[in-house]
Order: sequence, then structure tokens, then C-alpha cells
Amino acid sequence: MMSSIWGGRTLAILPQFDAGAWLESVQRHGVTHSFVVPTMLKRIMDHEKFEKTNLSSLKLITYGAAPMPYEVVSKAVDVFDCGLMNAYGQTESTSTLTYLGPDDHEIPKEEGAERELKLRRLRSVGRAMDDIEIAIMNDANEALGAGDEGEICVAGSRIMREYHKQADETAAAIVDGWLHTGDVGYLDDDGYLFITGRIKDLIIRGGENISTGEIEDVLEAHPKVAEAAVIGAPDAEWGEVVKAIIVPAGDDKPTLEELVEHTKNQLASYKAPSYVAIVDELPRNPLGKVLKTELRKQHGEADNR
Repeated sequence: MMSSIWGGRTLAILPQFDAGAWLESVQRHGVTHSFVVPTMLKRIMDHEKFEKTNLSSLKLITYGAAPMPYEVVSKAVDVFDCGLMNAYGQTESTSTLTYLGPDDHEIPKEEGAERELKLRRLRSVGRAMDDIEIAIMNDANEALGAGDEGEICVAGSRIMREYHKQADETAAAIVDGWLHTGDVGYLDDDGYLFITGRIKDLIIRGGENISTGEIEDVLEAHPKVAEAAVIGAPDAEWGEVVKAIIVPAGDDKPTLEELVEHTKNQLASYKAPSYVAIVDELPRNPLGKVLKTELRKQHGEADNR
């Protein structure tokens, strides 16, 4: 909003998000730029009026604030005739840290290495801004190599100096000039950043650290799954195991056995869910982020419900 005001742009603001109202607003006001969170984008594309609405004024849709399911962004690339951009940042960075630009969303139609590379990069949040450095660090604050998973740490001129009058919190967050984001991920050989989860959401199963993001991405590719969230459930043998919270895509609800088979076909077997809970919707904050704390309160037990 502030950048739009600074740039002298007209703002079309909805009282609250509704996919139908968003479509109507774009058509009525000739909206050129829009920012959405992944859940919004999915609901827009799934809306019954999507294909009937004139969206030709759109030049760019920026998405972010929450993990983008691969199935959603790959569909968006096909159905929107405008640029797409993913932006990743934090309040502590005051602005964007990385971005996956419109060029990264232009996927060649022909099968081949370039198409496969660009499709894989759709799972990333892009590369660092020019004034930002990114390092993936282990628990000893040592930088890891490409492909190695650890905490995402950032440095640069736009990073905050401190939490106001919170010296202990500042010291924990900024170590040797690096802001520890609390996000888990890895960099590829070309500097593209892939986020796999939050440190506080890690599931530790028999000593193995399991990031929830990749499991959620796989589960949401199942035809019977509309949305998925993954949390840990207590287990006497392993300490913790994977529990999937599922919003079904229709009346035909997925079974635990179906989800286990689907997950094992794409990930290591220990990442498959041991339990599943079927819900009508996932709890989210105003920015569209799933509230894992609420899910753990409601569904943290080792059961299927």
C-alpha cells in the first residue's frame, strides 16, 4: 500500500478478500497490479466467474506472505496472461529479501532441460535482491553449501538494527551481523532460495529433522486434497511422527492409506503421514498464513480425526 501511495497510484481496496469481489474489482477498475497470498490466488482461479471475467488490464500479480503450493503457481502460469512475481521478506528486513521475477515464470512449452529447470524453480522464492546476502547456516552458525538445508540467514543495509528496547531478543536474532529468519531452506547452485519450513515447525522423528513444507506440497498435489498442513504428533517409539491436516477437494475424502502411498511415491517413507485429520478449513491469520499453533492445539494428538 505504501509503495502505491508513494508512486501516486489509484488503490482499489476491498473491505475483505472475496474471490468474486476481486474479479469484479479488476474488471471494473482496470486494475493493473495486485498482491495476493497463495490461498487467494487459488480461490480466484477456482471461482466460477474466473474464465468469464475480463482481466486484460492486469500487468503483474505479486504473490507471497505464505508458501506457494507448486500446483497453484504452475496453474497460474498457464491461465494468467500477465506477469507473475513471488516476493519473500520479513518485517525485520523492512522489505523484500528475494524475488522470483516475471521472466522466471515464463515456462517454455517444449519439453527439455530449460523447461524442467524453470518448473523446478517455481518452487523457489527466487534470488536475493542486489543489496542482500543470503547464507544457509547450521546450528553452529556455519555456512552450508548449495543443496544443504539449514536456517536462512540474511544480511544487508535493509535489515533492522534491533528490536526496540529488547536487547536479548535482538542478540538472539542477529548474530555476527546475520539476521536469523527462523525459516528453513536451501540454496541451489544458481542462488535460488527454496524454503522448506519454519524451525519451530520442524518434526523430529527418530533424530531425523523433517521440514513440513515439502510434505504439504506433495499432499496438495493429490487430486482429493484442496489444502494440507502438517504437524508433529507424539509417538512412543520415534518421539514424533507426521500428522496431516487435510481440507478435502470434494465429498470423496482421501484415506490415510491413499495419502501414505501418494507421499511415499515422492518422498522418503519416514516423511509419510502416520495420522490424518479431515477439516473444513485451515485456521489462518489475516495474511493467509496457516496458524500451526492452533492446529497443534486442536489436532496435536496421535489419532485420526
